[in-house]
Amino acid sequence: MNKRNVIWVALILALSLLLLCSCTPRGTSLKEDQNSVQGENAPVPSQPRATEQELQSRLLDPVLNWYPGTAGSSLKLAAAAAEVLSYAADFGGTADLASWWDGLPDEERQRFEGNVEEISALLESTREDYDSVRGLYEDAGVREKMEELCSRDGVWKNWESLHRCLKNPQAVPGA
Repeated sequence: MNKRNVIWVALILALSLLLLCSCTPRGTSLKEDQNSVQGENAPVPSQPRATEQELQSRLLDPVLNWYPGTAGSSLKLAAAAAEVLSYAADFGGTADLASWWDGLPDEERQRFEGNVEEISALLESTREDYDSVRGLYEDAGVREKMEELCSRDGVWKNWESLHRCLKNPQAVPGA
């Protein structure tokens, strides 16, 4: 490398370093700097908000599409419970179900309420004594998913909040 190339490389490195150092004020991290742009006290969302399609496919459909007493219903219940707990883990413990509930026929409302109770009972058994229901999840093909979900921080707290929403779907969250 000749002397001219060395000078150019040194100059480019110095300018790059200067540019990097000037991006964030001294004593603050990049994350703190980003938060100051959003506002000093702006809450940082801990979980993403579910889209309408995610709400339907990952929460409402698993609850409504389970029919007790049909062939394989206990396995389908385990799969529905896994999907509902997955929703709680990914999106937290709130769901705005009020407008959806208003358009639901009475027969489906009754099935929804009953299914929420059954899913809740299974998830409570899962929380209290996973070994007693491990085989059910294994047979349903969701054992690994359930074990991963059960190990997530805050999943049961999210489930408790989501369960309150499911028990009272006509309520608007935060109202």
